[in-house]
Amino acid sequence: MVTGIETAGLVLAVLPLIISALDHYNEGLKPLKDFLRWRAVIRTLAVDLLTQKVLYRNTLEKLLGGLVTDPVSLALLLEDPFGIGWKNEKLHGELKRRLGNSFNVYVENVTDMAALVCSLEESIGLDTRGIPRWSDARSHKKAWKKFVMCLSQKQHESILSRMAQTNRNLKNLTKDSLDLEPSRLGRHRGTDPFRKIRDHAKCLHKMLRRGWCCPCTLVHSANLRLETHNTETVPSFRVLFPSASESSPIRSMQTTWNETLIRPLADDIWPDMDKHLNSVENTVSRSLASLTVTDASSRVDICSSTLHLSSKGTSTASQAHFPSTLATLLRKEKKKVAWASTAEAKLELESSGQAGGERIPNPSLNEASLRTDTTIISISNLCHAFKDAHYKGEGEKCLGHLTGDGGPLVVYVTGQHSPSTALKTVTLRDVLTQEMAPSLGECPEVPPSTPKFRLKLATTLASTALQLQTTPWLNSSWDSNDVLFHTGIAAHPYITKSFNSDVNQTEEPVKLAEPSPVRNRSIFNLGVLLLELCLGKPLDHFRTPEDSSIFTDFCIAKRLVENLAEEVSSGYADAVKACIYCDFGREIKDHSFDNDAFRQAVYEYVVTPLEDDWRHFNRM
Repeated sequence: MVTGIETAGLVLAVLPLIISALDHYNEGLKPLKDFLRWRAVIRTLAVDLLTQKVLYRNTLEKLLGGLVTDPVSLALLLEDPFGIGWKNEKLHGELKRRLGNSFNVYVENVTDMAALVCSLEESIGLDTRGIPRWSDARSHKKAWKKFVMCLSQKQHESILSRMAQTNRNLKNLTKDSLDLEPSRLGRHRGTDPFRKIRDHAKCLHKMLRRGWCCPCTLVHSANLRLETHNTETVPSFRVLFPSASESSPIRSMQTTWNETLIRPLADDIWPDMDKHLNSVENTVSRSLASLTVTDASSRVDICSSTLHLSSKGTSTASQAHFPSTLATLLRKEKKKVAWASTAEAKLELESSGQAGGERIPNPSLNEASLRTDTTIISISNLCHAFKDAHYKGEGEKCLGHLTGDGGPLVVYVTGQHSPSTALKTVTLRDVLTQEMAPSLGECPEVPPSTPKFRLKLATTLASTALQLQTTPWLNSSWDSNDVLFHTGIAAHPYITKSFNSDVNQTEEPVKLAEPSPVRNRSIFNLGVLLLELCLGKPLDHFRTPEDSSIFTDFCIAKRLVENLAEEVSSGYADAVKACIYCDFGREIKDHSFDNDAFRQAVYEYVVTPLEDDWRHFNRM
């Protein structure tokens, strides 16, 4: 039985034969008296068929794009329609998944195209080689007469018209399926795709609270970068820490800003050591001149094929991954190895990154990491750790690790801004209103409120709502004053948290229940942020005397959202409406973040459409 995908290949195969046959007819007509009469007609037919063939081929190429990633394999499919590639069951399944509920109607259109091609083939009178039968015997004019009848009755025009319409159907079905594919994939990620990120964010907050245990009177804070994390990988966090000297009379002039990367120490966040072991060993072999072992009972051997760290209770790197060795070092004190003064080592391990998102390198194991103490120290006091960081401005410097219930989190300093180049902070509200502080008037780093900036930020904020709600990082009352930008790194939004020992930062103040049309305050506030980004102004800018004094924000948002479709895409408008009205379908009864179904609905109704808009914007 011929499948839909094989039928698609059949059309690709037969169309060139028909075009070739028409060329044969033109050659055969030369000695006949009606040559001039039909030559132009056949030529036009050949050009029209070639056009339909190219359109059909382009549509198939778009449909197969991404499913057949190898350019050679894709070319073989398109150039060899009878090849074995068209019988591939895996490809058939991938096409069925991509087309979704359009699969059956797509196959019907391909079948119609094949029927039209075969009908035209029969009218022309092709043999199995694609050559007109009459051209082999001058006396045999049956096929020619049949074709002339087809031409005279303009049957070919009807066939071409139907082929053109079928091609348009296939093109539209392909485009719609490709546009819908990201959201379809998002719906199948499973419930609560951000649970892992949210759990790690909670652990990070707890560990930071424990880390600020110094007796100094300074207010310690952490600025967490907001990002659209990959939900399939172990999350890492970019955090900006200000540190200052307690004795400074003017604290703002003595503030040093530390950019950090914080990530779990786990085997699955490191590259496959089997792939990188050889390059690591070669680097070590070239760089190390000698080793001085401080304990005679331990030894370090560097071999051509394996890196041995031999001592009591340890195994070779060929038997276990390097990160496992690091994890062991965190739990157990090891023998100390001192590098000779002539040795210079720098091991660079980079992560593979992800499609469509920001590439975050794995922390390098540079000279700073390869200290005389082979353990990664535990950070007991963050305030002192940052004062003693002495970042040199290259790569990542391992500061140590934080301990907690979620396992160790390793802190790497990736950048540092000295007091002379201290960062200045603006809020999203400042960006929208351009009401910058006088000291920021000459700062070119303030992010421009362009359509691209606003759409990217909208996508990030929607993702943030699911990543950080129910964590201490994000309050339900968040608004444009909580989203911060720092000059010098203004392309990235942040939220900030202060860590004071006398204040419980993990709980919001309890408020008495008040009657309100807002079902979920955090999601409503997300809708307001999306509205403000779309319109380029804060919500209160649109206040009118008619707005209720009790539910002012809701009244303004409700009025603005009704005309939003004129300003943005339908996907963006629908996402805002879902947030403002907290309408995620009749089946959602509990509109709290404790409900898995509610979180999944927010992902499908809000995050996915905005991600689709962002991808479409970047393709333009």
